[in-house]
Amino acid sequence: MEVERSNMRYRTKYTLKQWRAVRGLTQKEASDLIGVTEQTILAWEKGKSKPNANKIPAIEKAYDIKWSDDVVLMP
Repeated sequence: MEVERSNMRYRTKYTLKQWRAVRGLTQKEASDLIGVTEQTILAWEKGKSKPNANKIPAIEKAYDIKWSDDVVLMP
């Protein structure tokens, strides 16, 4: 899945798992960048829990996204 942000007219919302894949990160790498456990990343990706508000800036930085524009959570 490739994303070209600079010339996007329409943005596609991806799940956290999809954004992690776009960035080429493993769950371990993502967890280290965000400051949570791999189990937390897995729970977010499976929709079993949602990130706390204080983790949103770290997620945005790790995945190079804007939360409100780019992310849809699993139901």
